[in-house]
Amino acid sequence: KNVQATDEADDTVTWELENIDERLQERINMFMVSQEVDLGSITSAEALDEIAPSWKEKGGWTTSRSWDGLKRRLLHALMTNSPFTVVVTGSWQSMGYGGNHGHQSMAATMESLLGPLFDKLNVQLVVRAIGLPPLTGLNSQEENDLMVGGRSTLIHSLGWSSIYGSDVDMVVWDDYNLENGQSDETAKALFDLFARQALLAGDTSLPFLWGGDFDVLRNLHESADVDVGQLGNAMAGVDETDSESAVSSLEWAAQYLKCSSKTQRYCDGESYKFDSHCWVDHGGNAPPTPQLDHIPVLPTAIGWRMHQIKGYTLSYNILAALDDAIDFWAEKTIFEGHPLADENWHMGEYITNVQDKVKALTESDAPHCFQLEELMKLPKRLCKSRMKGRTEHTPRANPADTSLRTVITNSDVSVESDGLYEGYLSDDAMIHSGEVNPIEIANLGKDPSNAKERHLLQKRWLRQRVMRRADDKSSGRVLLSSMIRSTNQRTAAIGDIKS
Repeated sequence: KNVQATDEADDTVTWELENIDERLQERINMFMVSQEVDLGSITSAEALDEIAPSWKEKGGWTTSRSWDGLKRRLLHALMTNSPFTVVVTGSWQSMGYGGNHGHQSMAATMESLLGPLFDKLNVQLVVRAIGLPPLTGLNSQEENDLMVGGRSTLIHSLGWSSIYGSDVDMVVWDDYNLENGQSDETAKALFDLFARQALLAGDTSLPFLWGGDFDVLRNLHESADVDVGQLGNAMAGVDETDSESAVSSLEWAAQYLKCSSKTQRYCDGESYKFDSHCWVDHGGNAPPTPQLDHIPVLPTAIGWRMHQIKGYTLSYNILAALDDAIDFWAEKTIFEGHPLADENWHMGEYITNVQDKVKALTESDAPHCFQLEELMKLPKRLCKSRMKGRTEHTPRANPADTSLRTVITNSDVSVESDGLYEGYLSDDAMIHSGEVNPIEIANLGKDPSNAKERHLLQKRWLRQRVMRRADDKSSGRVLLSSMIRSTNQRTAAIGDIKS
């Protein structure tokens, strides 16, 4: 804060370092999930709101046992150098459709922030955003039916192990279509089916469940030892856009993200809410078909800034769990010696315990999934049997293995895909000029030969910050760019521990 610079001819930049403890506490209050939720005593969503009334505007909630389960999964990936796979699914708004580029979505934000870190730890971070896009060719009644919570994931749930994959470590289920965040009975039943299929999908992986109906999550946690939680949106830590004239004093990522009732029209404005370009002309490769200037915006679509903060919230909590896991690893091996004992990170018995209990659930223990027989004529055995499928719809896991063409007898049709467009993709809409680019910083690494580049990068950002906020005297209370800087500090710290 209090950044000052001399004229352009002088490279001198002075600043006052923020209080690290205060800044860390602000980040914790903004992004960190509450791990103190006791689902044994909290029996309803209303009771949860009384115990933790601000969880939706902060990082969310989980239980201490579930948090330990997340650490176990991360330790398993670190010990075996196996991929850590995250599935993001839900309604089409949560996928980023309706006005955003793919790289602006919550899933892409999380992958961009954590990918370089996991790579340094020799773990491949795999992120799959799988869900139905807005469908065409439907009448208004069919569109309304599909928009109701839980309906759009049914087709994927009936082939979960094949479509989402059998190697999933974490599921983020974000259904934007739930009215006031509440599920009707059909939505609860469909999410219960989705969750059970996720838990039964693999033999070597068991997903942590983020999101979904509280009653279903609680039943699975208490009756089947499933690791669960619900993510918030961290909006409690975002500075409010109280007028259009004052918006320049806010960090770019926080502008027009949180508005009062008097200024809500600014946050809802398409020019502020969305930032997409259909074609970036780099000369000599103009398409013969005329291109739109921007991606068409659909009603109820979520803007890129909301996707970004949700991606940051998820990233922060994975980072926090990773930090705790490495601390646990270090403490155990200091006193007990290397290697880390198997019972602290092996997943075999952990998976078997949960899957056996899921299959043993009765209608009295967890009734929602079984109600689908009456509600939608779906057989009850779906609640206890692993489902696989074949389809030509994308996106899906392992396309070559899950294509309909794999079951055609004596077919010469190749199941191999020609691949997606591999041309140039600009990230200008993702990292604005003057903002910290964590990808650029991570790519510099800790190589001593990059010391000059790191210094120039720091000086360039500081000068841009001065130019953009020359008249701003605020202390930067809780700003998204600080989150990126905190992420980089965690990355460097973990790199030191590994080395």
